[in-house]
Amino acid sequence: MQKRIEEFKAYLHKMHAYEHAMGVMNYDFETAMPKGAAEDYAKTMGILGEEYYRLQTAPEFKSMIKELAERNDELDLITRREVDVLAEDIARADGLGDHDVDLAWLLGMLHDIGRFEQVRRFGT
Repeated sequence: MQKRIEEFKAYLHKMHAYEHAMGVMNYDFETAMPKGAAEDYAKTMGILGEEYYRLQTAPEFKSMIKELAERNDELDLITRREVDVLAEDIARADGLGDHDVDLAWLLGMLHDIGRFEQVRRFGT
């Protein structure tokens, strides 16, 4: 499981790098982009955006999130929250409506609440 968590964190790091690059370019566009650079800027942002989208929608990423979500009781609090947020994003991107996403979230919370008694009784 630890290896999978490390893969997940490396994947997130790559996604955050794309987000950061797009943010820096947007700031440059808003503040100090040289004259005549708009066309090149648009092409570069298009490439970065496509790559970021490809990372977000890759089958291996969805599989990783699903696996981690199913074993969330083995994750630390921060990683669990990251997985929860990304699982929600994936569900919305796959066409689930607000009601279904909210229901899935509620079921996950009820699962976690049920674990309190299990931990108290059995230490697992």
